[in-house]
Amino acid sequence: MPEAMPRVTAPRALDRLFRVAGAGALIALAATGAALALGVEAWRVPFVLAHLLALVALLPLGVALVLAALRAGYVERGTPIGAVRAATARDRTVTVLVALALLGVAVTLSQFDGGVRAARSVANVVTVGAVVALVARYLRATAAARRLTPVLRTNRRSCSVR
Repeated sequence: MPEAMPRVTAPRALDRLFRVAGAGALIALAATGAALALGVEAWRVPFVLAHLLALVALLPLGVALVLAALRAGYVERGTPIGAVRAATARDRTVTVLVALALLGVAVTLSQFDGGVRAARSVANVVTVGAVVALVARYLRATAAARRLTPVLRTNRRSCSVR
């Protein structure tokens, strides 16, 4: 019977940074939407803040998860090429979503100065969709891991594992 593939997890500090900065990005995005809906001209500041917070939330976590997947693949296969193959084979959906996000960012950046606005818009939608799907998968996986991991709870009388 084949062994189960090891789970790839993020360090707790990066997970916490992701959650705090992500919440801040959502708040800034809501403020942007409210400013636009009310016709307030100062919508650009929360708009830029939302993007910066999203970058702070996603980039370190994404890099850590990719490196952890490559490290697990290297342990499994023993070569750098084998690490990439193992990491991409571990979860094909995640591989496709990451590739779509990277391709969308590349197209968006290539169309920034004098490019085709429609191409940039489609690339933005593809990128946001892929990132939202990746974030949803990450949150679902961490929620499942938290339910399975016993937490040490202390009270005045005793310590219990729940």
